[in-house]
Amino acid sequence: MVAAVTTMCIDMSLTIDPTTTTAATTESGRPRRAPGPAAADCCVPSGEVEVFAGAGRIAELAKALSDPLRVQIVDLLCSSEQEVCQCELIPRLQITQPLLSHHMRKLVDAGLIEVQRRHRWAYYRVNRAALAELADWLG
Repeated sequence: MVAAVTTMCIDMSLTIDPTTTTAATTESGRPRRAPGPAAADCCVPSGEVEVFAGAGRIAELAKALSDPLRVQIVDLLCSSEQEVCQCELIPRLQITQPLLSHHMRKLVDAGLIEVQRRHRWAYYRVNRAALAELADWLG
């Protein structure tokens, strides 16, 4: 009974080994599929495809925004008309100062945030040019 069910479920695109009358398998035991068309026969070339030169920069910006807390920080700074002091960010985000420093360092290194130090305080603002770069790419 099990053999009959298995036989009914065999994919028609599998290659069959005529000497054993069983489906040829890969090293992992999976059935081997028949080869598809050659690459030249698959698609009509769409012309020259231009490689995006700024991929590294966009990846750097995206990586900096890969943490939800960093997205919140950038959003908070975007909504502010002026620089925001670290002493305001800590209670608003409900995080510790070392955690804020860690995330701000990532954002500053990527160029998304600008920092100005005044005595013992750090004031942050968003770098609108970096956000425009990202927005232009997302288009």
